[in-house]
Amino acid sequence: FRGNLNYEWMLGGLFVGHPYVGKYKVQMTDQKNPVTRGMDKSFEYESEQYYMLVDPGNKVLATTVYRHEGRKLVMPVIWTKTWGSGRVFYSALGHTAAELKNNPEVLDMTIRGIDWAASGRKAAV
Repeated sequence: FRGNLNYEWMLGGLFVGHPYVGKYKVQMTDQKNPVTRGMDKSFEYESEQYYMLVDPGNKVLATTVYRHEGRKLVMPVIWTKTWGSGRVFYSALGHTAAELKNNPEVLDMTIRGIDWAASGRKAAV
């Protein structure tokens, strides 16, 4: 949906690229949230590391440090937000079934995020 402004606003971000593929650390920013509760404070992950343009109104649940061309910045990778009367859950983690198999905490978080978005519980916003 690249270039669809309404979709990008609803999602809360726009994928720009993933010049880095490999190992990186994911840092939880909210471990009390129902989507991320019980997850380790940080964990190593191996996959595409997304560079995103993001809505500053997102409720960021996890970040990673993105290093590219001498720059080092904090990049949101998991967030929730509202859109009208709906709810949005986004995760840049879990590109393949193997990643979810190798990272059961990410699979669990993904299921909880989908459940939160679908169930209408407002606690994660």
